[in-house]
Amino acid sequence: MTDKKQQLIQTALHLFYTKGAGQVGINEIISTSGVAKKTLYAYFASKDDLILACLRERHDVFMAWLCDELEGANDIKSTYFQLFSALDKWFNCKVPSLAQFRGCFFINTAAEFQEYNPDITAYCAYHKNQVKALLNRHLQGGSQQELERIFTLSEGAIVSAFMLKNSDIAKSFLR
Repeated sequence: MTDKKQQLIQTALHLFYTKGAGQVGINEIISTSGVAKKTLYAYFASKDDLILACLRERHDVFMAWLCDELEGANDIKSTYFQLFSALDKWFNCKVPSLAQFRGCFFINTAAEFQEYNPDITAYCAYHKNQVKALLNRHLQGGSQQELERIFTLSEGAIVSAFMLKNSDIAKSFLR
């Protein structure tokens, strides 16, 4: 990937995550990134294409982080503990690669674009399914019910941490 393309993705991702993808215009991305509009459109045919690139970037970074955090977890107890310990770090802004916690970029973006762009919402669903698949690999023989429980609890914790401004909510799952 070229430096300019990566710069556009990083700038847009920061702005989209901070303000919401629907609230950020192309001119703001160009002004903040210092990249020419012509260059942006050489890489991305539309703002929606740039949003999809940002979703892919965030997915890759998030999944790499979560894989590292879950390393060694091989049953319900260790997966549960490591997952909620990881979420606690994220909620308390101790994961530089994920930036300051502002909720789930995928939930936020899907909520903004659900009625307008099925490709964007499909990618957001893909991300959630990949998170669930990762948890399932670590549960090693756990039931579907256990998988649904841990996934739903973690998603609820993410939403609650953001909406209720409770960065310590994951700690309550560790007691």
